[in-house]
Amino acid sequence: MIGKIENAVIQKIKSADLGYRLKLVESYKAQFDDDLVKLVKTSAPAVWVAFTGEDNTQNTAKGMECTASFSIIVLTRNVRNERSARFGDKQGEVGTYQILQDIKALLHGSDVGLNIVPFQHKRTVPLLNTAVSGFFASVFALEFETSYVMAAADKTGGDLAEFLRLHADWELPEFNSETLTNIRGKNE
Repeated sequence: MIGKIENAVIQKIKSADLGYRLKLVESYKAQFDDDLVKLVKTSAPAVWVAFTGEDNTQNTAKGMECTASFSIIVLTRNVRNERSARFGDKQGEVGTYQILQDIKALLHGSDVGLNIVPFQHKRTVPLLNTAVSGFFASVFALEFETSYVMAAADKTGGDLAEFLRLHADWELPEFNSETLTNIRGKNE
């Protein structure tokens, strides 16, 4: 379900008419651990969606109720100054604050078309405001929470019609007279 939620959030952001174009909307795969200069130069404005964990898991009659957290990471850049990266500018470059507001309005209270508790905005945090190779970069994260029920496992074993293979490794003891006695039984 986590992957379905993440993909649905990405699709909702991609399909939204925000009034500006995001160069990149995708799942977060530790892009900030790679070449930050290249990321700022080529990807901004960008949005990444990241599953950040689960807690408050409770068993119910319907299954396991899971509370999942997601972060929406927003990157903008501007050549003028750091303030323009956050606020945008008169030349039409969107700022981080506008993207944050738009995504918050888009996701808060939304179930993104899935059988989940609608997203609740928890907080917004700055991650990075700095100059990077002639650009001023601004990175913030929106944190959201939702809950879903993971259906209880079928205790009867379910339908094994598609069970096609089983691989198993095991070790046999060295074969000797004692092993033969154990296999045949002590009274034989």
